[in-house]
Amino acid sequence: MNPGIPEDQYGVEESDAQAWGVSITQLVERHLASRGWSQSDLARVLGWSPQFLSDVINRRTRIRPRDAIDLGCALGEEPDVLLAIQTKGQLLEALIDLKTSERLRSISARRRIEEILPSREMIRRGILPDGSPEEIEHAVLGVFGVESIDLLCKLPAAARRNRSLESGLTRPQLAWLGEARTKHRVGLPRTADPEALRALGASLSTTVLTHDDMRGLPTRFAEFGITLTFVPPYPGAKIDGVCTLVDGHPLIAVSGRGGRWDKVMFTIAHELAHVAMGHLDSTSLFVTDASITSSSGVEIQEAQADLCAGHWLIPSIDALRCRPLSVAAIEDFAQREGIPLSLVIGRLQSEGLLPWTSRLNKRIDSVKEDIETWI
Repeated sequence: MNPGIPEDQYGVEESDAQAWGVSITQLVERHLASRGWSQSDLARVLGWSPQFLSDVINRRTRIRPRDAIDLGCALGEEPDVLLAIQTKGQLLEALIDLKTSERLRSISARRRIEEILPSREMIRRGILPDGSPEEIEHAVLGVFGVESIDLLCKLPAAARRNRSLESGLTRPQLAWLGEARTKHRVGLPRTADPEALRALGASLSTTVLTHDDMRGLPTRFAEFGITLTFVPPYPGAKIDGVCTLVDGHPLIAVSGRGGRWDKVMFTIAHELAHVAMGHLDSTSLFVTDASITSSSGVEIQEAQADLCAGHWLIPSIDALRCRPLSVAAIEDFAQREGIPLSLVIGRLQSEGLLPWTSRLNKRIDSVKEDIETWI
């Protein structure tokens, strides 16, 4: 709120004018009375027509800076004081206007939404309607399944993102999560028990071997009561994946940033691990950064999901630790274990046994086009 503006923007009454100081009309009338002048006398002093002075006094015309200088000289007042009095009076009149009150309510409502979500991008994607603030807020509540916008920070979810200084979800990340929720598939069977989910996770690296296998993953996850979907990343979101509950069913979404087979598969396995280990039984949203190590409950759960996902995809690479690394050795290991070469290269890089700039990056398949079919 700007200084000098009544706190209650929507209930300004004519009587509130006293709180804003004297008006131009009152100021001029006081000076005329103290000098014993008529309006015609003041007009003659100013060199103005009586009609123009009357219009100024009765606020039918706006005082220009040069008028304020002349009138200030005639009355012994500072020009900036006269302009300030005029501006405050006009502002008060605008606030009294019912249309202004309605407009301010709309602005406040839009501001409240924009402080939480990048609404323009969500509207562009068709997630929110391009309507009134009330229609947009109603849609937001439906997208996130909450009764109030204030409850968005309490959604049960676990999200994997890049290191960030933010303690919670950023606006783009929250929008991405909201869009992910709209991908929920209805009519799924009851979620499989933890042992069945663990078996699913442990089979990923040996059963998802081709691009066709990757395209078919959502159908396979649906058999276990889980929605698996792709949501294009939002500008600045830097989020890899999320798992959350929608209507009591787990939903896993990935952004596919970078498109690397190994990273997308690890993200899927990581989020599935959260579901299998019952982390979504909590009632609050938690988001952690993959590069942060901590002893808090949230980070411990992230570390557990990381360990579980890594073990599912490649139980051990000890066979490669004790021999010179070569393309032939890595290919032999992948073939012997029956897992994609992309996963092996990615695992070696994540453990620092291969540089991220390795020429073997060319051997890592892209799944960008595959996961885009999940929409």
